[in-house]
Amino acid sequence: LAERQAAPAKNLQPLAATTLADETILLAEDDPVVSRLLRAVLEDVGYEIVACGDGREAVEAFHKRGDSVDLVLLDYRMPQMNGIEAFDEIHASAPTLPVILMSGNIAGSEISDLKERGLRRVLRKPCSGDELLRAVRGVLDAPAFTAGERRD
Repeated sequence: LAERQAAPAKNLQPLAATTLADETILLAEDDPVVSRLLRAVLEDVGYEIVACGDGREAVEAFHKRGDSVDLVLLDYRMPQMNGIEAFDEIHASAPTLPVILMSGNIAGSEISDLKERGLRRVLRKPCSGDELLRAVRGVLDAPAFTAGERRD
């Protein structure tokens, strides 16, 4: 995301020019600066963003907007409720809804466990705008699966 501040057109032009998004993403990120950057990158290519400041807000927003949410993007470490707790609550209600967890520090064994439970992807932070867009589009375009089916 750092490149987006310095050169947004150069970094996002190739993907943005070929991708027209119309899906809704539920975003939970407690850092306001990171949240604004993520939201700007995603909105630039057409995604509708429902932004939340923590996992508890994300779960509440999901219960209000459930059927209109196409993907959930959760930060790993947040106050009130962390990304894994929010994933568990959302996943219990909508096991095929794709969820991406963003983290700069998560153990490989934890990633494997989360994928076994139905998490679609872990996106390492920091990431570029292009990496974010490719991860989101890749998860949205992948076939649906439920917990227990491994997709790497």
